[in-house]
Amino acid sequence: MQITLNIDDDVFATAKRVAERQSRPVASVISEMARRGMASGDVVTLERIRQIQDEMDEEEVREANDFSAGRQPPDRAGR
Repeated sequence: MQITLNIDDDVFATAKRVAERQSRPVASVISEMARRGMASGDVVTLERIRQIQDEMDEEEVREANDFSAGRQPPDRAGR
């Protein structure tokens, strides 16, 4: 199904990095993220965010933190 969604920049950036690393389409990664979130029934808490960060590698966490702080990822800097 094709649909237009507004996705926060940091969510899209993270999904894009995962997609590139796994050689998958971004839409597939976002769908998987949504399915996992809905299946878990979890409420987003600081504890859950830390658990997700633990599952990410250090560079992904650093890039996500930089992005949420308004700094562009290295591959986009200066463009």
